[in-house]
Amino acid sequence: MSNTMTIKGRAGGDAALKFTKSGQAVASFSVADTPRRFNRDTNQWEDAGATLWQRVQVWGAEGEKAAEEVRKGALVTVSGRVKADEWTDNEGQERKSTTLTADVVYVHPPKERQGHQSGQQQADPWGSSPAGFGTSTEEAPF
Repeated sequence: MSNTMTIKGRAGGDAALKFTKSGQAVASFSVADTPRRFNRDTNQWEDAGATLWQRVQVWGAEGEKAAEEVRKGALVTVSGRVKADEWTDNEGQERKSTTLTADVVYVHPPKERQGHQSGQQQADPWGSSPAGFGTSTEEAPF
């Protein structure tokens, strides 16, 4: 069974860089992925489901690079291994979450926004299409 994941979405905040006691760099940030679809009746892009928030950690030199490049709102593609976490909070409630330990973080260059032209679909303001990953004009590095 594989525990790998690739997610394309918007960074929820700037990547925060910290160092372990042994000096190992680790950057942390979150990625939001909201499914979108084009509504032909309104000629607008709209949300098509709940937003998935995924925590991401990036270690070593790749983490230092991510800390320099990942900024809130940036379109990113992240690929790596998923780890499940379970704990009991201060109120005694059992909690669960997942963390994506990234092998690759790709920050997509910003697209130039073009105005709506008659007869053409309007560009998706979130940078993703209804089909999801792989439909962008940018190429991911993997």
